[in-house]
Amino acid sequence: MNSLKKILLALFLSIFLIGCEQATTTVTTEVNLDILAEGYIEFSNLHLEPEDQLSQEYDVYYIYVYSRFCTACSGIKEEALSEIELLDNDIVFFVEALYRTDLNENIEIEYLPSIVKVVNNQVDTVTYRGSSVLEVLNGLT
Repeated sequence: MNSLKKILLALFLSIFLIGCEQATTTVTTEVNLDILAEGYIEFSNLHLEPEDQLSQEYDVYYIYVYSRFCTACSGIKEEALSEIELLDNDIVFFVEALYRTDLNENIEIEYLPSIVKVVNNQVDTVTYRGSSVLEVLNGLT
């Protein structure tokens, strides 16, 4: 029974690794974490904690979910941040999902990066993978 719990926990935690397209990244203790966070820092006022992710004052908004350590996230980072910076009407918030606890319990993410469309404080759609996330961002104004 105990080993079954461990297997289920391992499967659940592997969700975040799958989104990075099975790429492996070696991180040493000499990595400058400020460099990995570069770009996202400019949007620090738009980062949401789990309890705030589904309680914003907007009828419709988006949440860009990423990890600094995800290869797929890094691959679209520059273009995604450029698109978000140009927005005039739509609002995009950020969540850095290092752990499952970084997400509101009502948001289910299978892969990173992801973009969550929230309508009336409820999850409407979740879009996974880099090119699909960029398509959503390109369609925002």
